[in-house]
Amino acid sequence: DYRGEIPFEDDSIIKLTHLNTTANLHSNPKFKSNSSKQGEVSCFGRYGQGNDDDYWILKITEEIIRNIN
Repeated sequence: DYRGEIPFEDDSIIKLTHLNTTANLHSNPKFKSNSSKQGEVSCFGRYGQGNDDDYWILKITEEIIRNIN
């Protein structure tokens, strides 16, 4: 429980792993959704192995801070 504190800094580079499959959450900017025109997100790699599209930049917004406190 991190109520009142944020365990990461803004602009931290993180990798997200699905606990059951050990696959990495993977962004794929080359494939765009027809409805939103945003890049596809899927799972790729296993056990921390993958590529540079498995890294995410954490953006801490005012809304996140309000919801934590």
